[in-house]
Amino acid sequence: MTKIIVEFDDAQLLRALMESGAQRISLDSFISQALDAALENPNPVSQEPPVNVDDLIASALDRVHAIERGKEFFLSDVCADAAWQTLTGGERKSLGKMFRKAVECNTPPLAKYVRRASNNTAVYVRL
Repeated sequence: MTKIIVEFDDAQLLRALMESGAQRISLDSFISQALDAALENPNPVSQEPPVNVDDLIASALDRVHAIERGKEFFLSDVCADAAWQTLTGGERKSLGKMFRKAVECNTPPLAKYVRRASNNTAVYVRL
């Protein structure tokens, strides 16, 4: 057996400690079993087609039309949940920039950026 040093995120380590305790096995055994399981069943390559950003923007704009005038909303409120969940943080940020341009440059504008929420998410108001 070989010994190595591995760095874990504190939250990750806490979860592993709690789970190993719940299973009544040592942390070493838990990590070894988790590694074996991961190597036996690697994550399959996603079979879902990539998200088409133009379609996602068009769909979001359609949903903005359904929002009552004067009401505030987030981009996540008007994006299809399935598509939103597949996006990374960077992709969401890029989508947000494109969405803002689309709603504010529309003639007449559909919505307007008003502020950032406490979680740094853009808040829009329906015009």
